[in-house]
Amino acid sequence: MEKKRGFDGLTISVEPLQKTDPDLTYMRNFYLKKREDKRFDPMMYHQELNLYSVKVTKKSVRTKLADRSSRYFFDENINNYYWAEIDGRISVVFDCIWLPLAKRYYTCKAMFVMPEIGVFIEVIFTPEKLPQWQEIVSKTQQFLLSKIKH
Repeated sequence: MEKKRGFDGLTISVEPLQKTDPDLTYMRNFYLKKREDKRFDPMMYHQELNLYSVKVTKKSVRTKLADRSSRYFFDENINNYYWAEIDGRISVVFDCIWLPLAKRYYTCKAMFVMPEIGVFIEVIFTPEKLPQWQEIVSKTQQFLLSKIKH
């Protein structure tokens, strides 16, 4: 039996863009900017995904009133940033967010530009779909292009 591959549960947002250059190097650099409150794991290349990644652990900003004994209190936020790089240009950036209570990543957001229609796209999906990222980006682009009235 053939397994059906679907993209149930995608959330797509589209916003106009002044800058139509699809290179998102500036975004990756922003996420990976060194700061005192951040720790960076070494950069990795995931051949099976054709993506680079860096795990970033950032100290949480908490008020003095926060209950440190609560099971919902966490000192850190963890994000894993992935990106596709071709000839030094980054076409898509992913931000996957760690859920400490469940001890797993719970959401990923793909960000890319469609210069042909002048928009910035965000697609939110579950981390299990990350191996399908190229298909998600491609089908999102096809879907949006099919909805434009000429």
